[in-house]
Amino acid sequence: MSDSRTVRSYCRICIAACGVLVDVEGDRVVRVKGDPNHPLSRGYTCPKGRAMGELQHHAERLDHPMLRPGGRESELEVEQWSTLMEDLTGRLAALRAEHGEGAIGIYLGTGGGYDSLGLFAARMMSAMLPLPSTYSAMTIDTPCLPLVSSLMSGSMLPNPVLDVEDVRLTLILGSNPMVSHGHTTAWPNPTAMLRRLAGQGRELWVADPRKTQTAREATRHLPILPSSDHALLAYLVRELLGPEGGADREHLAARAMDVERLERAVADWDLERACAETGLPESDLLDLLASIRRCGRLALLTGTGCSMQKNANVVEWLAWALQIVTNSFERPGGQWFHPGASNRFELMPAFDEPRFRDSAASSARPGIPRHVGEMPCSVMADEIEAGNLRGLVVLGGDPLTSFPNPSRIRDALESLDVLAVVDIVRCAMTGIATHVLPAAAPLERHDIPGYMESSQVTAVSQIARPIFESIGNRRPQWWMLAKIGEAMGVKVLPEGVAADDAREEALLRSLVEGGRSDYDAIAQESAIVIDEVRKELRGWVEEKLPQGRWRIAPVEIVKQLEAITRATGPLPGSLRMVSGRQLRKMNSAFRQVRAPGERFAEALIRLHASDVLKAGIDDGARIRLTSASGFLEGRVKVDPSIGPGAVWVPHGWPELEVGRLTSTKRDVDPLTGMVVQTGVFVTLEPATRPRSALRESGATSSSGS
Repeated sequence: MSDSRTVRSYCRICIAACGVLVDVEGDRVVRVKGDPNHPLSRGYTCPKGRAMGELQHHAERLDHPMLRPGGRESELEVEQWSTLMEDLTGRLAALRAEHGEGAIGIYLGTGGGYDSLGLFAARMMSAMLPLPSTYSAMTIDTPCLPLVSSLMSGSMLPNPVLDVEDVRLTLILGSNPMVSHGHTTAWPNPTAMLRRLAGQGRELWVADPRKTQTAREATRHLPILPSSDHALLAYLVRELLGPEGGADREHLAARAMDVERLERAVADWDLERACAETGLPESDLLDLLASIRRCGRLALLTGTGCSMQKNANVVEWLAWALQIVTNSFERPGGQWFHPGASNRFELMPAFDEPRFRDSAASSARPGIPRHVGEMPCSVMADEIEAGNLRGLVVLGGDPLTSFPNPSRIRDALESLDVLAVVDIVRCAMTGIATHVLPAAAPLERHDIPGYMESSQVTAVSQIARPIFESIGNRRPQWWMLAKIGEAMGVKVLPEGVAADDAREEALLRSLVEGGRSDYDAIAQESAIVIDEVRKELRGWVEEKLPQGRWRIAPVEIVKQLEAITRATGPLPGSLRMVSGRQLRKMNSAFRQVRAPGERFAEALIRLHASDVLKAGIDDGARIRLTSASGFLEGRVKVDPSIGPGAVWVPHGWPELEVGRLTSTKRDVDPLTGMVVQTGVFVTLEPATRPRSALRESGATSSSGS
């Protein structure tokens, strides 16, 4: 008789952390389904969550540590952990001793970030060694978020979250939570959340160049031109601060500084200019403005369509400014600042962080600052080429697919003395590694949502326990980092706890201690909701603001808007590449993993029929997109949801390598070091040669920097 059981857990693939039930027979997952008792996701899970079983049993799972005993020229060989760790730590220590602290570093990818104990260990190791050469996926797609929070509040910590219960007007810019499941707000069961926001007399507005799945649920879709969100927001702020009003002047007088500077900054963004840059008719902008005035407050959410564009800092700043102007933060009808569940951020001291621009810069690129204590990913290749970074530990990430200018980063990574890759399955990164460290998969480890808690729409605590023992020689990420730390003389784990003696559940308990719920109580439930936090802890961020006031017009970002104001808009008929997420894939993961009965995601370039017609291209043909930095080729799909002038390219595909359209040398933001990765101007033409010929000639790696 088979050992059949159903185990409660939650998904560790994205920020939503949906509750799941895992049906198991013996040592195999037979089905993953949504947990109907989970208080937030309520039985929902997406195709990626349902594919966790296929990930667990993937044919390319890494089971044993491997290294190249003869250096770069030798093949990877299976080794014992003791041999690999001795070799790895010896090489890292030698590099650090000869070349200094910055010679070794870590890169924390998306996969590593959702491993709660692994993330804790990575942060501890980075701080204790210390590791000035710390990189993460955050500087690829969202550095504007902590920048704006820091400049406006004095801390990078505050994260505005949608108040689903009380909001009357929601505006979503450059985000498709039906697919992404959230950016700063988590969207478990996104269809139900969107329909709630659009029903019962509420208003849901979505501004996006594409009529996305989210836009189709909205009460109003604004088909805005790519990367013109700043124009829409500057117009709204201007009008609300103007003679006809809409701003909460009493609130601004009590809680904001530099309001006059904000008024001057948006003064030129009248209706005519806003319409010209956004491509929207006057009626759309006037109706949205009227809705804000009628509702009084709003919840404004941005996504990677905003945070990865050239004007990311300006858009995020104006989004915050609009909500401060309307007194929408921490008030019913707006957004609230989540103080955590296992964390209790309201107990922190007053905010007084130094401004990020004062941070030390990269020595190879002195014009680009460190950001949130990290090196921007845009300088990694420079640091390697300059000989500053010589050893790198990659934690659940794929720089080859996610970084700009993939050919350059590949050459740089292959030149490292040490490239240690921690991952679950074989991938392009393990193929070029000097050391391969097989990691425990989500169903093999203990977890809590950790930093993801502060993105949930209420205070919620949940725990995942291992469903399977790690087979082969797989080890948890925290253990690997603790062993590296021990060999280099620093403590990554709590005092008195050695890596080989540590119990994973005890470590997880230590992360929950001091939180709002007892560990054992959480473990007995799908999740525990503490909604009193949302209701009773309003205003904790305002109490910690420097001088009790928002810096509503930070000089650094005001200057960026002034530069945009002086510039001319894009030429009529120009094309812009917009990058996008896909439901069945998470960045570069799950390209070849699917649940039974599901289909794979597709690497297709999507355009409006009119743009395809102008280019003389047939639907389904191979096309070439060329930017100032390089080109890519792929198959085109005519898509009526795409507006004219936009070319939608999904990221995370080695077949497309959208990073070839971007550059680490041009269009790098001076405040965050982020490379522009959406809204990139491109030209379109038929592909001239078959893909195989391009590969043989090396043209698929063509890039301009």
